[in-house]
Amino acid sequence: MHTEWSWDAPRGSMEQSCERALELGLPALAFTEHADWALVHEGQHSVDLDGYFDSIERCRARF
Repeated sequence: MHTEWSWDAPRGSMEQSCERALELGLPALAFTEHADWALVHEGQHSVDLDGYFDSIERCRARF
């Protein structure tokens, strides 16, 4: 699943995805973000690894 951390899913939300997974009773959830190191698409942003890992840790703590 792609979240706001992928350049092609700016409206995705890691936290909302976790909330929905809980509602559905899913035992696990996998995030498969695009982490392109070269900026090749219009609107693409560079990878913010610190922000991404912080978001994962917030979700782990909350869910």
